[in-house]
Amino acid sequence: MRRLTTAYVLGIVVLLVALFWTLPTVNAAPEGAGTSTSKQACDCSTYNALLSAHSTASRLGDRVWYDENRNGLQDTGEPGLPAVTVELYTNDACSGTPVATTATNEDGAYTFTDLNPGTYSIKFVPRPGYAISPQNQGDDTRDSDADPSTGCTGGIILAFGQQDTRWDAGMFGIARVGGFVWADIDGDGTQDPDETRGIYGVPVHVTGVDELGRTTDVTRTTGTDGLYLVEYLAPGTYTVTAPANYEGFARTSPSPLTTTLGPDRIEDLSLNFGYIAPTAIQLTSFDILATATHVNLEWSVRVEEGDPPLFRIWRSADGENWGLLTGWRRAQYVHGSTAYYTYVDNTITPGGLYVYQLEGEGGVHLGPWEVRVPEADDDGSTVANKRLYIPILFR
Repeated sequence: MRRLTTAYVLGIVVLLVALFWTLPTVNAAPEGAGTSTSKQACDCSTYNALLSAHSTASRLGDRVWYDENRNGLQDTGEPGLPAVTVELYTNDACSGTPVATTATNEDGAYTFTDLNPGTYSIKFVPRPGYAISPQNQGDDTRDSDADPSTGCTGGIILAFGQQDTRWDAGMFGIARVGGFVWADIDGDGTQDPDETRGIYGVPVHVTGVDELGRTTDVTRTTGTDGLYLVEYLAPGTYTVTAPANYEGFARTSPSPLTTTLGPDRIEDLSLNFGYIAPTAIQLTSFDILATATHVNLEWSVRVEEGDPPLFRIWRSADGENWGLLTGWRRAQYVHGSTAYYTYVDNTITPGGLYVYQLEGEGGVHLGPWEVRVPEADDDGSTVANKRLYIPILFR
């Protein structure tokens, strides 16, 4: 049995008063003249309007949409999101058991009909692989009304005959694809335990079609750690392609790789690719430490056999006009299969921009690396530090 709210009772009273006002009345007549019956004059159009308004059930509803840019507003071209569960509660906090449950249609629309006046709240339940957009970001006809953490709208006061169709929710994909591009030292296409160095700057191409029929076509470049990531995708099937060759490195592992993301798996970060440098010199690390007075360069290379290679250093202020900075330099020391080198450049200007390259024997050039020398502090302790692994290879 529904609870009789104050608003509900008041509405019944208003309806009864209107009905009473239009009832027929009996007018007194002179004795012997009998009686006559007539209706009291009234504005029947007003009565009909009242009757129509209060006999029409109230309604709540509107739309769930795919919020591609995650801004909490319905923008042009953003489609409706079908098959989202929507629950209706007769309180202001989506607590207890819902009194009605529905699902959005192909256009993302939903509605609750035949409702009595009172207090309600609506809860939107995201599909697996989706999250709710930010709440109340602006225009009430365009923004998302659900709390991102609970999916609940909060209290809604519904009057007699009210058609309140402005309760929307934006949702966006939280699926992710990514991986690691590593230096495949032995060139076998399999990442071995000691092959932990990433390759910087490799362009990785990601394409796919999600379950809404939307296409993805993006390129990500690996960071200095060799990692790449594409996020905020809707569940679907995605293909990742790495180039066969990149700036002197040759790919050793299969490409493309394809993955399908859905309710049971909303991310795949194992789409990895191996590369090997087809030269006798395999740089394993390069570090730059810049202060206001000097730039310290440290690097290491893998030595498979024979003597460690010799290097000389080139420097530029713009990356185009190069000057030879040193003669041929030997390794400072060798530990296992790795040779270590260092050089201190004292011919710098505070605040200056410098670009460095290594030249190995046989004309192999490794780099370039750019660093901005800091301005001097009072104690001269300001530093800029860069660590790069497996840099771009130039010939």
